[in-house]
Amino acid sequence: MGSALLAVAAVIGCGGVAADAPTSAATVGPSTAPALVLLSQTPWVTAGQVFDLHLRADTPSVPTADLGVSVSVYACLSSVSGFDQSLTGTPEGTPVSATTTPVAVGDLAPLPGGGFDLPMPVTVGGSAPTPASTGAPFTIHLGAAGDQCASFPAGGVFPVHLQLVDTSNRSVLDAFTTHLVYTEAPSDTQRLRVGVVLPVQATQRASSDPSPGELLARPSAALATPPDATVSAVAATVDVIASHHANVPVTLQVSGQTVGLLADTGHPATLGQLGQLAATPDDH
Repeated sequence: MGSALLAVAAVIGCGGVAADAPTSAATVGPSTAPALVLLSQTPWVTAGQVFDLHLRADTPSVPTADLGVSVSVYACLSSVSGFDQSLTGTPEGTPVSATTTPVAVGDLAPLPGGGFDLPMPVTVGGSAPTPASTGAPFTIHLGAAGDQCASFPAGGVFPVHLQLVDTSNRSVLDAFTTHLVYTEAPSDTQRLRVGVVLPVQATQRASSDPSPGELLARPSAALATPPDATVSAVAATVDVIASHHANVPVTLQVSGQTVGLLADTGHPATLGQLGQLAATPDDH
């Protein structure tokens, strides 16, 4: 299915166990007080870019010198259900890229206000580079196209499972799964923009007794005029947008009946405002 949908889900939402990671017998800290917190991450990457995680470790009883972070990246997902399952715990399958030993937290750059920075360059295809060749504590190697889902290497969403480890006794203090969004989109690709559509309309019921002459002269006579308060509310909404929010990127969806109602009830100023807003399609 479309990798774009998975990518959107991964950006809105917040991989297996590394070779030396603790066994399943190790205890994990209580979920009510997470010891490893994701502060922010890179929204998406292309080959050669850095997948950067800002993390915070809340472990009063464990010295920073004994803390390590293991990283496991799993094959890209091919369904929304697979994405949902990856959020429930350790993703299934064999990691396509994983740390061999936990990255020492004490060796990572501290962040202003607390926390630390875990930068991980991303490579695709060929053999996995060594940490020394990239200058980073760990490089995510996504491998070849044949090892991944059908959308790769054009793009994909990869579960990234992180564990905070007490290296003195190899116990897991906390763990969570986030997602790496990989794309081969051009560098000038813009972010997904959401359009806001604001209906501007007044409900009009059928008139109870329009005469044939009135209908011939004015077809809108088939609709009853709503209360003055309803018409005033519509006019006030348009006035607020035109006067105070002229540059807000919102689309006004005005029904033809409403335009006719405003004309019939003596609101030329409101019709003029709607005309001005319609003349600036970049904003309205």
